[in-house]
Amino acid sequence: MKKKTKLFIAGATGFTGQSLQRVIVDYPDFEVRWHARPESQHKLRSVPKSEHAIFEWTHERALLEELERAHVVVNLLGTTRRKSRKDLLGYDEVDIALTQKLCRGINVHRDRHDTERVRDAEELDFAKHEEFTHLIHVSSIGAGLPVGPYLKAKQRAENIVRESMLPYSILRPSLITGNAYEDLRPRYSALRGISKGFAEWFWNEGARALIPHDVEELARAILNCAMLPGCNKVLKGDFLRLNYETLKEHFEKWILEQPIDTNAVHDHV
Repeated sequence: MKKKTKLFIAGATGFTGQSLQRVIVDYPDFEVRWHARPESQHKLRSVPKSEHAIFEWTHERALLEELERAHVVVNLLGTTRRKSRKDLLGYDEVDIALTQKLCRGINVHRDRHDTERVRDAEELDFAKHEEFTHLIHVSSIGAGLPVGPYLKAKQRAENIVRESMLPYSILRPSLITGNAYEDLRPRYSALRGISKGFAEWFWNEGARALIPHDVEELARAILNCAMLPGCNKVLKGDFLRLNYETLKEHFEKWILEQPIDTNAVHDHV
């Protein structure tokens, strides 16, 4: 029997996370743990309770136990522009701090001798440790552009992922759309039309990256990436629309191109 790939989904109750819950039935080779804070666990209604990982982010031991068994971690954590304006928790507390926490937690298990990064790390049962192969970090198109705190925060979170020295893939979708989201936020229908029209007018690689992504399309791109080892690249535009076999060919090429020195700084596209 083929060994299943163990996924830990951080941010499983958001718009993209809930789409992952719906499409995961088409991917039987995954064994998934879906994280939610206690107040949001009702948003995991699409998956069995046996797959739930319910804890606050301050419960570091619970996080480490989940990461200890994961082959692949999907990072969907992040706040939107709208939420950051009205909530007490903003980009620093969510996008930055929680991405740092994830990367540090994974590295605790990759470096078994480093016990200074987290309290009580020496008590963890490293015999249960699984080989970690991939951190999939979902960011946003335009990350790093000097046009506001949202995209600057996305770039900072990406830098944390790169500097962690973990095998990663960074996904930069454009506007994420879907019927449920557009019902709640009708202006997204207009934005989708404008973005698509702009991309079709110019029709070059840069413009095509602005074509909106349906949330189910993005969810399948994430799961296709999760079947592969980290390629240390940024994927955007049409790369997020490829089928698994075509995506696999690109990953194999990118991985072969990487330097042998694991301490080298990896290029990204």
